[in-house]
Amino acid sequence: MKSKIKTILGLTFLFGLQTAKAQLFQSRSDIISKDGYGYTTGVTDDGTKYIRYDKEKNTKASGSYTQVKVIYFTKLDDGSEICYLWKIIEPSSETNSNVAHYKSKFVETDYMQWKDYERNIIYDIVVKDGICIITAWWDNKK
Repeated sequence: MKSKIKTILGLTFLFGLQTAKAQLFQSRSDIISKDGYGYTTGVTDDGTKYIRYDKEKNTKASGSYTQVKVIYFTKLDDGSEICYLWKIIEPSSETNSNVAHYKSKFVETDYMQWKDYERNIIYDIVVKDGICIITAWWDNKK
């Protein structure tokens, strides 16, 4: 676990602002200062801390809906917390535009999964029961 955290810390400095769009490796305070204080917080069953933003959206495909973004954190040795994974939850009617977005920017590595090789980030889409869930995480496999 310590080597994983050291790797994450090293990559935080290496990637710097390049990961800002993905929010991976950003601290809790940096995310809150950028996205605001309109969030809820909680802890998963396995003890992982997260913050959740609910954003009202209106699109041609879905009309008015609430997009949910959940940002998960891990604690580093110095006590700070950084994002290691995030999820966006939307109606399944948003799937086509999401797929088009990821397909246009990244390399498809599997069905409904893309990789940003520049930043080593995996984006995965799962559609189930009328919901589209996008998950992003850093791929630490070589």
